[in-house]
Formats: sequence, structure tokens, C-alpha cells
Amino acid sequence: MKNRVFCSAFGISADEKKIWGSAYDFNEIYEFDLLSRRIKSLGQLEDEENTFDLVESIEYAQDKIIFIPGNNGRYFHILDIKTGVQTKIKKSSFLNELEAVHANRFFSFVWNNRVYVVCRERLAIYYYDLYNNNFKIAFRYDEHNLFHCRSFSLWNDSVAFLSIELNEIVIYNLDKNEMERIKLDDKMAGVNRIAIMEDRIVLYRIEDRRIYLMDRGGVLIKEFTILSETGNHIMAFSAEEQIYLIGVTNWAVEIFKINKNGEFVKSEWSNVKNLDAYCLNRVDDDLYFFEFIVYAKDAPSLNYNAQRCFKYRLGTSVIETIEWETDGIEYERQLLNMLKQGTALVENSGYELEFLIKNIDANNHPGKIDESGITVGAKIYDRC
Repeated sequence: MKNRVFCSAFGISADEKKIWGSAYDFNEIYEFDLLSRRIKSLGQLEDEENTFDLVESIEYAQDKIIFIPGNNGRYFHILDIKTGVQTKIKKSSFLNELEAVHANRFFSFVWNNRVYVVCRERLAIYYYDLYNNNFKIAFRYDEHNLFHCRSFSLWNDSVAFLSIELNEIVIYNLDKNEMERIKLDDKMAGVNRIAIMEDRIVLYRIEDRRIYLMDRGGVLIKEFTILSETGNHIMAFSAEEQIYLIGVTNWAVEIFKINKNGEFVKSEWSNVKNLDAYCLNRVDDDLYFFEFIVYAKDAPSLNYNAQRCFKYRLGTSVIETIEWETDGIEYERQLLNMLKQGTALVENSGYELEFLIKNIDANNHPGKIDESGITVGAKIYDRC
């Protein structure tokens, strides 16, 4: 059980030498060195509770690591990798004009060496100002209507946002600070994925495997269906001449390449089978996939194996496995401490139910007195 680390978010340096991760079940951040293949703890995010789902995503730019808060995170944390100093910004401070319930889920990306954060529900885009150490508004879609952004695609100086509920695309030019709206045809309702190229937009609907190819003005060029086995695991990626739809599961690995004319071919990795993974990071044409580690009701949770990742360059047929040592990272000790404090965990992070029951200690709750030194969980376990 020892030296196992499970993360919910990863970020990667622009030079692809380091990866940073955040534990899912408690407050701990890590640094993975891809040259030495070692991992070390960077401590905790300051002034956060020791609880689960603190970080949604992690971005890197200009020697700063920015931890984007998850549902339970209270701050955006900025870590200076040269000095080790953390600064923090309240999640509510720069979104105070939005209702709290609509400012709790974020997308993030890096463009032109600057970190951008997207409020998904009301579609507001902020960027991190390095010199003033705060976030500034770049663009707001409509302060009166919810957008419910479920997918986005970044290509060159444009970023496209897809609203399933509104059946609409918003394309924002980061360089010119201009926005255009594309209202989709009713037959495109329910599309889940979007990818954009210089002069093309590709939309994909998971439910019926339908693809719609449009020009950047929203004019439909072609529509067709692909025979996909990986369902909602399909992710969309843009490249110079192709759009890639990639699905990676423990029953199939699929790669669909679609060109600007709507012609497509299907391939797969030649050296990997039975891998259930999701792409969390991209640097140029290199994709970094992380392996699901926990299942709940036969569906993978957003909890990943932090002992390795998989690097795939778009257009190739093989994937590289990158592993590192986790000596010194004592996940089990953290988990045991939480159980002994009577802390309930939402997910078991790969540990058997018997392990959790045996180590749960309800004696620490007010009104519970037991001087035997044996946890309540151990007593229950021993009786079974």
C-alpha cells in the first residue's frame, strides 16, 4: 500500500521537463521530474482544508505554477518555482459579480505564455497578470444568460467555446480581443466535442457518433457518422492539417484523423492495449495521458495514477510510457490519519473496502470514549 499517490490534476512545464500534480483525497502537491524520474512533495496549498477535490487543473507559465481551484478549493494558488513562495487569490474575489453557484467550475489554458481561466457557466475569461499578481477580465459573453460551456478548443490565437444548452459556439480572438457567435442548426443539438483549425470547425456528438464539419463562418460542409467504440471517452484535438478524435479505454484505443475535406482514417496505437486513460495536458503536438485509478459504479472517476503517464505525439502510431519513483511519498499515512480522525472519504482511491472499515475511527467524534486503543472500525472488522 505504501508510496502510492493518486492525483486529480496535473500540469506540465513548457519545456516538458517537469509535471506537477495535486492529490485528490487530501491537501498535498507534488513535483515529478521527467529527467531524474523522481517525485517529491512540495507540501500543501496554504490556507486550504485538508480535504478532497481542492484543485481542478494546473497550469505553468513564466516560472509560475497556478493551481486552479476545484469544488472545495477556496483560492487560486500561485507557486513561484524559483523561490518556493506561494501567493493566493480568493476564488470569489475576481468573480464577485457572478453568483457563487455559477463561478465554481473552470477551464484553463496557456496562450502566448499567459495563463487563462474560463468560468464555464457564465463564460467569463480571465488572465493572470504576472506583474500585479491578480486576475483581469479579458472577455465576458453575456452577464445575464448562462452559457454552460462543456467543451472548448484552442488553435493559434482563437479559442472556441461550445454551449450544449444554447446550441451555440462562441469564438474569441485572444490577440484582437474580438468575439463572434455561431448559432448551430437544430440538427446539431447535443454535440459534445469541438475542435477548430485555421479554417474549419469539427463538432462531434457522442450519442450517435455524428460528425459535423463546418467552415469558420459556421457553414456546414459535410456530415457523417464514425464507428466509435469508446463512447464518451472520445476527446478532440486540433493540428495543422488534421482534427484528431482520440478515445482510450480498457476495451479499445481509437484514433480518428479528419482532414479539412472531411476525409477520415482510423488507426490505433501499435504498442499499448487495455489502457484506460485521459489526456490532461498538451505541449505543442505532444499529448500527456494519465491513467484512471478508481471506478465507481463501473465509471472512472477523475482520479489518476500518479506513478506514470503516457506521452503521444499527434500523427504517430506509438505511445511512450513515462514512469518515476515515488519513494518518500506516503499516501497511506495521510489516508490513515484522515480515517483515524473520523474523516469520511468520498472515494476509496484504490484501497479495498476492508482497509477503510478497519481503520475508520469514530472514537474521535464528540461524545465517543474508548480507551482501548482500538478503532471502532477495527472492532467491526474483527467481528465479521
